[in-house]
Amino acid sequence: MRQTIPALDGFRAIAVLIVLISHAGYRNIVPGGLGVTIFFFLSGYLITSLLVDEFAKTNNLSIKKFLLRRFYRLFLAFLLCLLYSYSLVMLGWLGGGVSIEGFLSQLFYLANYHLAFDWQGNIPDGTDVLWSLAVEEHFYLVFPFLILLGFKKLNKYGIASCILMLCIFSKAKKSLSC
Repeated sequence: MRQTIPALDGFRAIAVLIVLISHAGYRNIVPGGLGVTIFFFLSGYLITSLLVDEFAKTNNLSIKKFLLRRFYRLFLAFLLCLLYSYSLVMLGWLGGGVSIEGFLSQLFYLANYHLAFDWQGNIPDGTDVLWSLAVEEHFYLVFPFLILLGFKKLNKYGIASCILMLCIFSKAKKSLSC
């Protein structure tokens, strides 16, 4: 498996800095969405690299091991953050609200849907940014299956063609909707 790539860590730090500056009240000057996009791109690249390396070595992907690695890497810190935030609201030290619906939507990485569809349920102030983590987790759940399917059914030119068609389709769809 690949080790860390220092240059990409630098880009990740820049992406986080862009988001922090934007959230600090400078979104007119520094677009936070740019930082999120950079971070998503880097995550996609790194995850794809790990999956490609594993397939090259074993001619297979252990999606179960992949998902468990993602879970162990994120979940404890994420759970502690949620518990801390909800506790602060209950103590009156943080704004926002507390509801089982809000907590469960965040706990099960559905915060993006909670915001997009205005689901009922209060959440602590500041935790609305967990939508981006939910989107990334959805990527982790779907992408390995697509990669494995591509490796098993297509050669590298077929995979590249599919990716190119997806890019063209998404660009064409965006142009048509404007």
